[in-house]
Amino acid sequence: MIALVEVTVTDMIGLNERGAFAGIIALAWALGTVIGPIMGGAIAENTTWRWIFYINIPVVVIVVIGIYFFLTLKANTDSFKEKLKRIDILGVIVFVGSSTSFLFGLTAGGVLYPWASANVIVPLVVGIFGMVGFWAIEEYVAKEPMMPMRVFKERTAFAGYIGTWVHGIILWGLIYYALLWVCHLLYTQLTISAKPSSFILLYKPVSTRSRSP
Repeated sequence: MIALVEVTVTDMIGLNERGAFAGIIALAWALGTVIGPIMGGAIAENTTWRWIFYINIPVVVIVVIGIYFFLTLKANTDSFKEKLKRIDILGVIVFVGSSTSFLFGLTAGGVLYPWASANVIVPLVVGIFGMVGFWAIEEYVAKEPMMPMRVFKERTAFAGYIGTWVHGIILWGLIYYALLWVCHLLYTQLTISAKPSSFILLYKPVSTRSRSP
């Protein structure tokens, strides 16, 4: 959803105002990331988890009405058939298939199947070769590619993509794994505090060493 909003804003807003809108999007995302879990937990604890989704309905209704009355776009006069021809169908199929295959092997390895099993290796290999085939399609076959390779040939754009990729790895890694780590620590502390005998056994070697000469 974040990428869809950014693509829409980039397509509709000029360069002179794009920075301000990007800041607004980042502010909304930051506030939602901080306040969202607190509000969701309070709603789920005091009412029902379904209200986490119901609460979006009034906001969506207001936004749809605002878009209908205030958004002005230049209508494309091309027919539906002409628009359909412009879609890079082959590229979409190959990209979705190869990325899904690669991600399945990456997530299933060590969880559903051993890393050395064919159920993991085959999807990984298919995904890698599929990505190579996707590059060839976008570079030499597609008339209007969904991912033009020319954008990667500019050093400034390429550096920006690499920075975004690294930022995504760090950000989402912290969001997912730091949360699991903190929950594990809290669970361990709560478990130890609930069992005095476990607490004594855990810290007895430390106290013994501190008293020894």
